[in-house]
Amino acid sequence: MIPAAVRSALSGLLLVIVAASCAGTISPRTAPAPASVADELSPAEMEALYLARIDSARMRFTEADVRFMTAMIGHHAQAIVMARLAPTHGASQSV
Repeated sequence: MIPAAVRSALSGLLLVIVAASCAGTISPRTAPAPASVADELSPAEMEALYLARIDSARMRFTEADVRFMTAMIGHHAQAIVMARLAPTHGASQSV
């Protein structure tokens, strides 16, 4: 099971990416979240998604921004894996 803090961070990143990809194509008030995501989101997370979509509609971003954010998903997933391995692979307490 994924720890709550990690799940929250990944959910936030997913929300930013989803909002960025939907900006300008669907009204934030009428756009339903994908069923697989909506089934797992709390009311607070749904509100955050709604607000992110509104913000994305107001912000200007480029294709390079979307590519960067998309690439960061894998980068951060690797960091989470490495952080979990640190205690059992000789990393110092500060790591």
